[in-house]
Amino acid sequence: MPWEARYKVALGAACGLEYLHERCARRIVHRDVKPDNILLQDDYQPMICDFGLAKWLPGKMTHYQVTTFEGTFGYVPPEYTTHGIFNEKTDVFAFGVVLLELLTGRRAIDGRNLSLVTWVRQFLGSKDENLKMVDPALGGRYDVEQLGRVIHAAQLCIHNYPTLRPKMSQVVRILRGEEETHRRLLGHLKASDQIAEAHETDCYDVPTPRKYQDDLSRHKALAFDF
Repeated sequence: MPWEARYKVALGAACGLEYLHERCARRIVHRDVKPDNILLQDDYQPMICDFGLAKWLPGKMTHYQVTTFEGTFGYVPPEYTTHGIFNEKTDVFAFGVVLLELLTGRRAIDGRNLSLVTWVRQFLGSKDENLKMVDPALGGRYDVEQLGRVIHAAQLCIHNYPTLRPKMSQVVRILRGEEETHRRLLGHLKASDQIAEAHETDCYDVPTPRKYQDDLSRHKALAFDF
């Protein structure tokens, strides 16, 4: 796929998830966001499909917790694989993996069972390093600004802390180039990584040290103040 098609898929799928999470009368968590469940029309307009694992999320509920794993390895976040916790941020993480696949041309889990998320983390940090993970099949034919937006969006979506991942409406604005403050958000996310050892379930029901909770709440308030 040429870059123009990849970017159209990224933006269109983001808009679809935004609708499910934030525009429906009842929130819907898809729970199995991956390329196999994104159909493409002739003009590369994407359509999200296969709602077999989807769940309604009542307005007063922050998350569900399950004991049986359902989903696709390579696309599920740490809090789900460790504690069975999922909500909209589960879809956000999976969408981040899809963005990485569009960027790199690699699968979420390769033939050696290596994770794409783990592989790309070595490149996230500087512009020069970011370009090293771009799919060589593109031959350097891409819009630099659009590429930067997709990289930033992917980096935010795959954050280990679920509450520090953006909402899909924020992802859409980043991809469209309308969210100028996402660089400030990145700065706060980097600061949050200096907090004491990460706790996968973040601010959910599993007990967390008080100091960690206080520091994390402070960073969340700063990061999403836009």
